[in-house]
Amino acid sequence: MAGWAYNQKDPDVPNEGLTISLVGGIFTAVALLFVTLRIYVRAIMIRSFGADDFTISVTWVCYLGAGERKVIHMWGRSLTHFEFAVYS
Repeated sequence: MAGWAYNQKDPDVPNEGLTISLVGGIFTAVALLFVTLRIYVRAIMIRSFGADDFTISVTWVCYLGAGERKVIHMWGRSLTHFEFAVYS
């Protein structure tokens, strides 16, 4: 797959960057599903939200923040460089 390379002289060098990003996104979504289900079961169904559940929740939020920063760094941009569409 060509056309997606980070920090390369030739941006059309063949690589698996997009595939790796998609697999990482899929695993992140699956992990979010399991964390959400655990929190739901422990907090709503069993009503026994403990310190381990709190730690899992805080760790998940930190993981998402670190992942977001890595993606922005990988793209070589900051949020100020993104153009957001305005619909009227």
